[in-house]
Amino acid sequence: MPRPSPRTGDFSREEMAELVGVFIDETDTQCDQLVESLLALEKDPAQAEQIAIAFRMVHSIKGSAGMLGFDPITAVAHQLESHFERLRSGTVTLDRRTVEVALACIDYFRDCTGRLAQAAPLNHGESLIEAVKGLAAAAPITAPPADSAPASTPTNTADERQRLVRIRFAAGLALPDAKAQLLLKRLSSLGMVVRSDPPPAEFAAHPDRRVLDVVLRSGSPPAAILAAADADGVESVELDPTQPAEPATERPPPVRPDEPDGNASQGTPPSTNEPAAVAETIRVAVDRLDVLLDLAGEMVVNRARFAQLVTDLAPVFRKPAARTAEWEGHQRRYGELVESVDQLTRVVENLQRGVLGTRMVPIGPLFGRFRRSIRDIAHELGKEVVLEVVGEQTEIDKRMVDELGDPLVHLVRNAIDHGIESAEVRAAAGKPVIATLRLEASHRGNEVVIAVTDDGGGIDPENIRRRAVARGLISPERAAALQPRELIELIWEPGFSTAEAVSNISGRGVGMDIVRTRIAGLSGSIEVESTLGAGTTFTMRLPLTLAISRCMLVRLADTPFAIPVEHVREIVTVAPGQVVSVADRRVCDIRGEFLPLVDLGRVFTWPGGPPPDVPEAAVLVIRAGGRVAAIGVPALLGTRDLVIKPLDDNFRRVRGLGGAGVLGDGEVCLLIDAATLTDMAVRTSAGE
Repeated sequence: MPRPSPRTGDFSREEMAELVGVFIDETDTQCDQLVESLLALEKDPAQAEQIAIAFRMVHSIKGSAGMLGFDPITAVAHQLESHFERLRSGTVTLDRRTVEVALACIDYFRDCTGRLAQAAPLNHGESLIEAVKGLAAAAPITAPPADSAPASTPTNTADERQRLVRIRFAAGLALPDAKAQLLLKRLSSLGMVVRSDPPPAEFAAHPDRRVLDVVLRSGSPPAAILAAADADGVESVELDPTQPAEPATERPPPVRPDEPDGNASQGTPPSTNEPAAVAETIRVAVDRLDVLLDLAGEMVVNRARFAQLVTDLAPVFRKPAARTAEWEGHQRRYGELVESVDQLTRVVENLQRGVLGTRMVPIGPLFGRFRRSIRDIAHELGKEVVLEVVGEQTEIDKRMVDELGDPLVHLVRNAIDHGIESAEVRAAAGKPVIATLRLEASHRGNEVVIAVTDDGGGIDPENIRRRAVARGLISPERAAALQPRELIELIWEPGFSTAEAVSNISGRGVGMDIVRTRIAGLSGSIEVESTLGAGTTFTMRLPLTLAISRCMLVRLADTPFAIPVEHVREIVTVAPGQVVSVADRRVCDIRGEFLPLVDLGRVFTWPGGPPPDVPEAAVLVIRAGGRVAAIGVPALLGTRDLVIKPLDDNFRRVRGLGGAGVLGDGEVCLLIDAATLTDMAVRTSAGE
């Protein structure tokens, strides 16, 4: 079916695109809140507040979709809203089937917003409509008290009267005129809008006005009117306030939309406390931020170019044998140039930090998505799992959040399926029957560290040894020589799985290698720590941003290479006596730790053969992907901030390289993929 056209002909094409964007954002947020409420109700169906919240969210989705002409969404939301109205009134009670159907409706809403974002046609939801209708017939019926009617029973037209609805918008709300139009449409579905202040035709002329007064003739109960006027961006709603509209700088106490009728919903005196500060926000497309970040990156490159030129010119202005007025003038101008470059450096660094800050978002919403996934997978497997979230306010690049979804899904699914035992096994081992899965995020230096931890049975190295040989991934002789730590690293091999049978959740061996590949594509690394019988932790280390990276520069064969500094554990000078051969492997002794040592020139395959051997100026100890290796380099160039560009767009992918950047003198610098480098170094050292 064609994409539905909005019924509001008063908006231009650009304005409607903005409205659809607002609808998508609001609906996604409301779906998240719906999931939270449903999961809470599944544990305690008697929570009236959560039922009211769920009702408001569905009502908001219905009203917004109706205004924009998205009839399939409106139809499904209407049926779901009707059922939650029955739940609110006590006509029916919530059961497991209701939660399942409601979650299916949420999945449908999310599918619709995804299609709208891509200008794709919407699917009809007839099957969901019938499923929701079936809930009323199948659910237990609870008779309301004889001395009172249900609070949601609509009044007849004889009870209609004019009500004043005062809506106060949050400061800095984007598109307040569009939001006002949306709320008027919602209120008009409950009765007749007599007038509004300001009138609809003057909304655009009052972009700074925060109070909208609507006179509504309706017989609907107060809770329904308050719910219709409640939406994202609305700070508070008052019904029939006794006080005149207050200045925009004052903030009345919020009114609960599920508040019962009566004097309690009448106007309340203004708060005497100081108004809380409200952060002003504006919606900006991520693509626009990408362009801005690219421009900031170009400034970083040019600033480095100026700094390099100043450095190159420094010898020219050293004190000569004879001082002349002309020379002193040139030296003074050179000093001014140095000062200007220093000022430019400070400005560019502040601009860089500011632009990066605009792209940073809390990781909490990403973690919150997994409450639903964990609930579904645990129910399917007959396990009880609770999610524990730590560090949800940790900020990360928006693009990074988008890319982390799939790797985290794989880790969560495998933790519940493979790591966490059944309730019977846990009870027999003296462990809590309800398992804990923890998602944790934190900042460490220039890194974001994300950990996925379960308190399950851990990874059995001997089981991995048997499965790896059975699947033909390694020979029996090679498997017998591996230590437990090395055996656990085999879980990253393509095609490896410890599952005894293929299920809907896992067992095909196509998960963990994808996880490491995706993390490496983000210039990050992932490590695993496991204790048999106690649990497993997967730790991801990622840069703060995908665009600009702090790197250690080395030179090899007249070509500069860069390694992200977060993967450089240390830089050491190794004496000849510290390098030994163990089982035909070249290793170096660093304070009692024997690490595989390989020259950087021997890691890659070079078109004209490897570069000539050059004495090692230093050894970089690299840690990534759960491996540690010592890399000999002939020359160190120091650290630089590099704007990283991918190679895949214009060149064939080269294993071990993660992108390229431009140095201050215009020279191209190749970025090394640290996780792949350590793997290649270990294999090269072992003669593989």
